[in-house]
Amino acid sequence: MHDVVVVAGLSAVIMAVRAWRTPPATRLQAAGQFKELASIGTISGAVSVAATLGLLLTLGPIASLAGILLGELVILVRVRQMAHDWWKANG
Repeated sequence: MHDVVVVAGLSAVIMAVRAWRTPPATRLQAAGQFKELASIGTISGAVSVAATLGLLLTLGPIASLAGILLGELVILVRVRQMAHDWWKANG
């Protein structure tokens, strides 16, 4: 039961991070920043895969969810920075 609670908690945090990044990402799409968003996806994907694999091999499948979370945090931070910069430049 403990494992189920941990997996549900990590999944909820991952979904919350995704929900938090959606509004600024949508604004950037509307502003035509497709190439920049794609580059963020490439970087976060690499971070996520490497972290997930490393955690899977060292700590097991439940801990490997933290690798997905790390990739989502990379996207969140960069998207929010880009949205802030775009908003500042274009008011």
